[in-house]
Amino acid sequence: MGLIGVLITAVATFLVIWYPQTGLAPSVIPPTASPTVVYQNAATATVAWVLGQGLDGAGYAQLGKRLLWEEQAYAAARAALQQALQLGEVNDAVYNDLAQAHYQLGQYEQAFEQYQLSIALNPSNPAPYYNRANLSSALFLYTDALADYQTAITLDPKFADAYYNRGNLYLVQRDLESAIRDYSKTILLMPTYTLAYYNRGIAYNDLGRFEEGLADFSTVIQQQPDYTLAYVGQGFALLYLEQLSEALVSFEQAIALDPTYALAYNNRGSVHERLGNTAKAQADYCRAFILQPELELARINLQRNNWTCIN
Repeated sequence: MGLIGVLITAVATFLVIWYPQTGLAPSVIPPTASPTVVYQNAATATVAWVLGQGLDGAGYAQLGKRLLWEEQAYAAARAALQQALQLGEVNDAVYNDLAQAHYQLGQYEQAFEQYQLSIALNPSNPAPYYNRANLSSALFLYTDALADYQTAITLDPKFADAYYNRGNLYLVQRDLESAIRDYSKTILLMPTYTLAYYNRGIAYNDLGRFEEGLADFSTVIQQQPDYTLAYVGQGFALLYLEQLSEALVSFEQAIALDPTYALAYNNRGSVHERLGNTAKAQADYCRAFILQPELELARINLQRNNWTCIN
């Protein structure tokens, strides 16, 4: 049988979901900077606009929240939130938002400092622990991340996103049983959490529990019929369950959704090879290799059969 594989995208493996603590203020984003002032660039203009509003501390806090969570104008959000603190609007929500702005700007040390200040002001709020855990995970500080996820869950046992992201961390660490437990808890709390089903299906497949994986991928497809990766995971499980015709259909559906998805061609080639369709298998392996020359599975499958490709 040809070598097959199923990939997990970065989004699906570790979905960093940042948690704002309060609602957003009404829209107050400026259409343009003042035409009488020449700024170096649009970002500088926006920051200058922010600092020129003359709001009180609460107003800058709400403006910063809006710029951060809705507009993704991170430098401007940082400026507004720092102004809020200078004007005496000192609370855990402002520090939490400021930490997120620093993170988005690549200022990780400052982000950790602001989360620590947020926690110091309100140690019973799960949000900064959760956000700091996401940041630690992104920086591969897994022990710190697990501790913060656990604190967030202890403070809020119904925190579905915390279970989900901790499950992703366990999946990265190949602690598959722990990952499955956290994904299952996520699904119990939020039955429409599509990514939890998908990643749990990946964990089931990796454990050889293909029937359970197949059930999860089927649920993903029911909830999101255009989820290409779910068809690849489904096909992977079906192939190992010896349901070759059904596996072929799954990989073909993935290719129909994304004709540039090299792994789907490789895996369809594996099914064709099992079915004795060598010409189709060679064509699919070649297509996968041409689309993604670094895909090791396709290269190995070609070499194993002494097949070459013509571009």
